[in-house]
Amino acid sequence: MSWLIHTLSKSYNDLTTTTHARSWTTALDHPFSAPRTYNGYQNYYYPFHNQSLQSSQRSLSLTPSGLSSQRTSLLDVPEVLERILSYLNLQDRLSTRLVCKQWYAAGRHLFLIQTVWQENPVPESQYLVLRGLGGLDSLTYCLRQRDFDDTPNVQVAWSRLRDCVSSGQTACLKSLTVSGPVNIHSRIAPLLPYMTSLTTLHLQSVCSTSYTISLLLESCPRLRVLDIHSGLSLRPRRLQVLEAGKLQGPYKLHTLSLYMVCIAQDSIEATIASCSALKSLSLIDLIDPPLPIPESDITTATRIDKRRLISTIGHSCPNLRHLHCSANQGQRAMVSPMSLFTNLDSLGLPAQAICPELVTIIQAYTTVLTTLTIEGVSDNNAELSASLHQYLCTAARHLKQLDAPQVHLDDRLLNLKVTIPPTTPSTTITTNPDKIWACRNLISLNISFGTQEDAARNLAESSRIIFGYLSQVCPRLQQLKVSRNTIDCSLDGGLCLLSELDDLRTLEIKTTTLPLLGLWDFGWMDNEPTVLKRLADKMSLNDSRVQRSFRSRYEWLGCKDSRHVDYQRLELLGLISSPSSSSSPSLASTPASSLNSGTTASPNQHHHHHQRSLSNGSRLTSSYHHHSFHSRSHSYSGRIEPAASNTVRWPHLERITIRQTNDRRNQTHYIHGFIKKLRPNVAFDL
Repeated sequence: MSWLIHTLSKSYNDLTTTTHARSWTTALDHPFSAPRTYNGYQNYYYPFHNQSLQSSQRSLSLTPSGLSSQRTSLLDVPEVLERILSYLNLQDRLSTRLVCKQWYAAGRHLFLIQTVWQENPVPESQYLVLRGLGGLDSLTYCLRQRDFDDTPNVQVAWSRLRDCVSSGQTACLKSLTVSGPVNIHSRIAPLLPYMTSLTTLHLQSVCSTSYTISLLLESCPRLRVLDIHSGLSLRPRRLQVLEAGKLQGPYKLHTLSLYMVCIAQDSIEATIASCSALKSLSLIDLIDPPLPIPESDITTATRIDKRRLISTIGHSCPNLRHLHCSANQGQRAMVSPMSLFTNLDSLGLPAQAICPELVTIIQAYTTVLTTLTIEGVSDNNAELSASLHQYLCTAARHLKQLDAPQVHLDDRLLNLKVTIPPTTPSTTITTNPDKIWACRNLISLNISFGTQEDAARNLAESSRIIFGYLSQVCPRLQQLKVSRNTIDCSLDGGLCLLSELDDLRTLEIKTTTLPLLGLWDFGWMDNEPTVLKRLADKMSLNDSRVQRSFRSRYEWLGCKDSRHVDYQRLELLGLISSPSSSSSPSLASTPASSLNSGTTASPNQHHHHHQRSLSNGSRLTSSYHHHSFHSRSHSYSGRIEPAASNTVRWPHLERITIRQTNDRRNQTHYIHGFIKKLRPNVAFDL
């Protein structure tokens, strides 16, 4: 018996160390059965079609006592295997799924298998789609022309699709996208009852008169995401009104998005009232239906009552986390009901609704807002700029994403117009910390700047103020888009100040006109300059221009040279942390409480700060001359950064874009060439 136990143990070890064999049971399991798309990657292999995904059977080993026990490795535990596979990229995940059934089952949810069904008179890949229909996660039903519905080939192909769906092959389908002038009632509605696992439904440019919202919700009881995007003409004669139908809720819908949809207010309110579990609601550019609504008993006003609509949303959806509501008229009526939303972390509003009253409401009720989107332009740009600036200074401590591409924020608000404070430590510095943005954790920023005195101001100075302000106040930016009518990207303009954003990944600058730029204006981006390049910069004036630009990063504070800035003032404003502090500075405590307590700094502390405050121009010079340098003047983590050498500017930069509307000299093309020489690994968009 002992030799039998030894033989079985040896064979078990061989099985656990060798590669699992693979056999094809049906023709549908062939590696080249049908094309598939995995998160954008096309692949012609889908294993284990129409087979139940079961964990591999564990071998049993005999013990001397005659009892059987299981030998389990860490890779046999699904939770451990899923955690390991989650760290792989998409290509590696697609490869690991071929190891065995267990690995395929563990990593199955990590990639999306999708395909497209096109109603076309000439069937191209419909047969291949039908063969692999049972293993899809996402299906796109596409129709390019309405006339294709009545052709014989389309009718036959749709009948085959209906037979496959009714046989239960789409029971695991999770997402369905319908695109084009598809008749939902005759084409999609008969298929929905068999898609029992459908959780996401997208309708793009679909005829609104061919379905109702109740038809979709009743046919898909597990639906969680409903996205309706209308691409029809906006002319009144061709408007197609979407109706709610007979809703019998409550439904478990979590996300509802209506974009450019012609719908009555009664239908919107009825839908929202029946979906009390909504967590995300987007009502963007809705179109008011004309009166009377043809072939309908619904009566509604000509314009949507924004106050009543916002109140209905607030009372019906207590768990709402994301709200995006844009409107062409009645924006100010939306302001007062905003106090009903206390749990929002994402908010999107029209520019006309941004006012001091809204800022007060957000500051009092919405304390965890992380995303703010502002659409359109305002008639009163001065009020919009002041209100937005007030919000960013007082209530944006948790803000991580700001998208306001058309607000034209007055950049004069960024310049505090202050004089250099007294240098004596005992002197109390009186300043208003609310003038500085509080969004230290901002990750994504898309904003436009403008002022009424562009012609009378120094373009280079105003550009340095913008770049210096953003680099100091928003140190954790990863995506930055700046738009201004005129902006200076040269050395004198201070674009190099943005190099202090160590986490920056994408940068986009959009302007109408740019001054004449040369290769020397972007030389500071070169992290590996040659000896000849270093000598040329040393002999030219570029080195001093770069240092002068970096020393101007506090120009918006009124200090044109950072070597003369008062670091006690920077501590009070929350731009640097005190030497004794070991934690990150929070705006709630650093600026305001320091002012109230009258914290002062000793001369030794000033001297210590001065040792840390060598300008970034010195950092740049050190990279050219390869000597050691000190770190920047501020440390947002509260730690004193050690001395280093060969600083890498923008180590994570992936893409840079400079767009010039009036580009008669084809200057954007030359800038592309400059950046390509200095940073060949960075993508550049024209």
